Amino acid sequence: YLADKGFNGFRWHNHWLTIYQVEVLTLPSKGTRSSCSRSWTAWFSKLRQPIETVFALLTEVFDLKRLRAHSLWGLYTRLALATTAHNIGILLNRTLERALLSHATLIC
Repeated sequence: YLADKGFNGFRWHNHWLTIYQVEVLTLPSKGTRSSCSRSWTAWFSKLRQPIETVFALLTEVFDLKRLRAHSLWGLYTRLALATTAHNIGILLNRTLERALLSHATLIC
């Protein structure tokens, strides 16, 4: 799995490996002795960019920061609505032969 710098460090890596039996790749935080080559950092950033874009779309465009659900089922419903709308946007963009994550200009 690819994760951002919030999940780097031995404790996080050990947690993911012990509990879930998965290896998590992160960039080391600045100021640590272990540094990555520029090519590895560029490769990692290239793979993380779509993840960051989807996260930004879900939190900003579909307003997942402020769900304001009154119950757990309300939370599930709003999450399902946002992810469905996101996936429909991808489907429309694919049908119109546009960039898959260009939701902001989909209606224009």
